[in-house]
Amino acid sequence: MLVIQFDKENGKPLYLQLYEKIRDDIRGKEFLPNQKLPSKRELAIHLGVSVKTVENAYHQLMLEGYIYSKEKSGYYAGELNSYPETTFVKKPYVRTKVERDYVVDFCRDINSRECTATTVWQKLAKEVAFGEPQFVNKVRTFNGIYELRKAIADHLRRFNGLNVSPDQVVVCSGVDDIFARILQFLGMDLVYAIEDPGSNKTRGVFRRFGVKYECVPFGKAGEMVSYLTEKKVNVLSICPSNNFPYGTVTPIAERIELFRWADKSPDRYIIEDDYNSEYRHTGNPIYPMYASDWFDQVIYINEFVKTALPSTSVGYMVLPEKLMRRYEEEMGSCLCGVSDLEQRILAKYISEGHIERYINVVRRHNARQREVFTGKITEGINPSKAELEEESEGTHFILRIKTTMTDEDIRREFEKRGVKLYLMSDYCEGENKALAGTLVLNYSDVSDAQFDYFIEKFNEIFE
Repeated sequence: MLVIQFDKENGKPLYLQLYEKIRDDIRGKEFLPNQKLPSKRELAIHLGVSVKTVENAYHQLMLEGYIYSKEKSGYYAGELNSYPETTFVKKPYVRTKVERDYVVDFCRDINSRECTATTVWQKLAKEVAFGEPQFVNKVRTFNGIYELRKAIADHLRRFNGLNVSPDQVVVCSGVDDIFARILQFLGMDLVYAIEDPGSNKTRGVFRRFGVKYECVPFGKAGEMVSYLTEKKVNVLSICPSNNFPYGTVTPIAERIELFRWADKSPDRYIIEDDYNSEYRHTGNPIYPMYASDWFDQVIYINEFVKTALPSTSVGYMVLPEKLMRRYEEEMGSCLCGVSDLEQRILAKYISEGHIERYINVVRRHNARQREVFTGKITEGINPSKAELEEESEGTHFILRIKTTMTDEDIRREFEKRGVKLYLMSDYCEGENKALAGTLVLNYSDVSDAQFDYFIEKFNEIFE
């Protein structure tokens, strides 16, 4: 008769422990194929458990094919002739890589923890969860809930001067989802392009999907258009309001050149990535290219990771009318991947004006950080050792080091001292000797003391 020692302390139901014991015995040939098993009542009495416990265990075994039943005869072990003779316990995967803690981390592209929208977000979450229970039973749509799409359209009108309809907005779960949808929608057989140096996120998506892409050398639009034409590019992804990592703005004359390039073929499009454009430290927000798109060839995209919470994985794209009609026809069955709860919280966050207030708080903080850190670099680093490019916008510095060290040696020396940073070469497709020794320092989440530490270690390395 079957022997099992039940463990009543591990929280696992008795029927599941019995199921696992019989399953393992059948795998290990303790029960031979077609051997009769004890009846439910006999086994229950023998083990001191209820008949229902045995019944549940047998039911699970039958569902998975380990046993079968014969009418008015009982239960029998199934035939598993091809199963390995020995039983084994499958070990779960445990990640062994240990994330290192750095004294200073210039790679964290997030807002300062001193500027947080957590309290507001928690308040809105309670209001939505307890005040709008009717949303639970609503069916998800392909483009996101109307309330959020309207809030985004209104925000774009107030903040960027874009006149768009909520019906042109498609809510997505972050920038990866945005590009994944664009690639599926426009076509994997087109030739895509990004600026070089440029966004590693976009480059990574293109690689994962296996699409052909070109890296356009950063420069004037006339030179870029010649390159795009030569390489037979169909879709260009660009950040005209904050060209990353240089932090420059594409002038109107160069934008017009790109418009003309796109208009020469119906399958040419411009993806305008407006990420981080809210945090220019001088002047007002730059009007997006989408606002001047006469030919309906521009797809505008952005996300909320730096205007709400860092954990808010919500983005969106705004499609011109002709593309929106086609998108609904071809991608209408691809439902929005963002939960209704998060969408409704974000809709209230935007429509009640919290997003603009938060952006203003962060901009003031960043302006202070930039002024202080610029002074620290000027006073603490000898101009003969490095040169700061102050004209760059956004929330990072570009620091050109005058050295013969390789980029990998520079990275290694800083990491030995607990400083994590990116170099310009990290954003390049291949080697670019002209950009060697150029640091890209995201400063918005770095404290004064951490920046002092960085300058100390910089002078230690390049004494």
